[in-house]
Amino acid sequence: MNITPISTVKLMLSIFLYTLSLSVFSQSWIDKDENQNYTARHEYSFVQAGDKFIMFGGRESAQRLDMYDYTNDS
Repeated sequence: MNITPISTVKLMLSIFLYTLSLSVFSQSWIDKDENQNYTARHEYSFVQAGDKFIMFGGRESAQRLDMYDYTNDS
């Protein structure tokens, strides 16, 4: 049996995609009961500082700054 580098790559890619599809399809969404007073934005900046995500700016709300602390889910 002659195994070429191309066939090896195809086999490895197939195994990877199969494994990925198993993990993706076994996940599910969780609906959160949350405040939905979101600010519509585009052309804004988004950074992570420590355990917080900070979003600021945008055309409609240039002076607004929002922070999310993912450790406290707030």
